[in-house]
Amino acid sequence: MVKNQRILVVGATGYLGKFIVKELKKRGYWVRALSRNNHNIEPIKQHVDEVVLGEATKPETIKGLCKGIDIGGPEILTQNDIARLAFETLKKKPKITYIPLWIKNLIVRLVRIFTSVETYGPIEFFLTVLAMDMVAPTNGQHTIKEYLKEMSKLSNA
Repeated sequence: MVKNQRILVVGATGYLGKFIVKELKKRGYWVRALSRNNHNIEPIKQHVDEVVLGEATKPETIKGLCKGIDIGGPEILTQNDIARLAFETLKKKPKITYIPLWIKNLIVRLVRIFTSVETYGPIEFFLTVLAMDMVAPTNGQHTIKEYLKEMSKLSNA
């Protein structure tokens, strides 16, 4: 039962995030959204229970962001673990490519110079997140492996 379960959406004001927030709210979740500013959150404000102003790439602005959030799993996994599980679920040989850190840094610098914040923000976030393992407190009882297997069954049906 999802009623009153609290979930955090980072990227809530982005193209996909807006749809995710609306769908989560429709399904009965309590939604906390991270936004760089109040202006960006306006189009989805009616679907959000709490807005936190901050930037995912600036850790000092997001301290305590996950406090009180219910959704999570009982495992601690690295991004490599998640990728391997996804390949295993699809019964495919894992093929994971690593981008050297200097290339990631160069891409971020170039994208910042030649594009707007709307473009470089998500790119910078994505590349920054790929370079780190994130560990959240364990919570819940459903595992990502179970979820991936269920998604695989649904897509093959």
